Amino acid sequence: MIIHHDQVGFIPGMQGWFNIRKSINSWKDQEFKAHT
Repeated sequence: MIIHHDQVGFIPGMQGWFNIRKSINSWKDQEFKAHT
């Protein structure tokens, strides 16, 4: 799902959700690289 920056402000809590998703993705990337 692609979220445009201009849409984030219209959805309550979406910015926090986006930040959480980014954090999880970066954590998964680190785990993946650690195992390869």
